[in-house]
Amino acid sequence: MACLLAVALFNTFNAGTIVDGGPPPPFWIVLIANPLLFIYGLNKANKWNAY
Repeated sequence: MACLLAVALFNTFNAGTIVDGGPPPPFWIVLIANPLLFIYGLNKANKWNAY
């Protein structure tokens, strides 16, 4: 996941110099939502198992 984030940031900063504008907007939504949902799922699962 960290590698995908690094590649996404690299593509964002170099979008002006490279002809290709980078990935489409749904890619960014998935890239941001995926870790957030993963952390939310871990917290929700651990809340019920803590007692």
